[in-house]
Amino acid sequence: MAIKADEFLDGLPEDVRDEMRERAAELLAEEAEAERTVTRVDAVVTADGLTIDGRLIVGQLPLERWRDVPGQPDRTIEAGPPAPYGYRNNQIHVYNKFEIYLNEHHASRLIQEVRFVFDPAESPFPVERAFDGRLEVDGRVIRAGMSEREVESAGMTRGLPGTYHARLGGCWVGVDTRRRRDVRGKRRGTRRVVSASVRL
Repeated sequence: MAIKADEFLDGLPEDVRDEMRERAAELLAEEAEAERTVTRVDAVVTADGLTIDGRLIVGQLPLERWRDVPGQPDRTIEAGPPAPYGYRNNQIHVYNKFEIYLNEHHASRLIQEVRFVFDPAESPFPVERAFDGRLEVDGRVIRAGMSEREVESAGMTRGLPGTYHARLGGCWVGVDTRRRRDVRGKRRGTRRVVSASVRL
């Protein structure tokens, strides 16, 4: 014989019944929020600016404006050694679920750079996993493991060894490549993409 939820609750003391209903409402709200939460970020860089999940970002904005796109950062790190009294360092806002971090300028307090981490082992600021979204620069996809030759054919200009860049309108895009480490820690083989950054 099946018992309906209301019949079951009616048999409980009033305070327990109210507590169970409140908890059920909280769980439903959390589930609805989880469904709305984006766990993958797709980004496109064009001459118009940086578009993340359909939202165009033009120029440097305060962190509060970025919370509309990726939400609240998982953690914030002060970059570099402690700042002198009355000053502050750049703030790094890490988003583990998106595999990105934002660099907030110390003086202007505006987000000046978005970094997409393709290889967490090579990131100066730790993220939990590699970026698995889609990063498109001027119609060409930048992805994990791309070789230097592929990066050059994607229209990027070589800077220092292992670094490539392009300027699209007000955005500067940089791509870092590195050789993989062998078991002894020495870098060998072809350089592959480990991260990409978009400066606004």
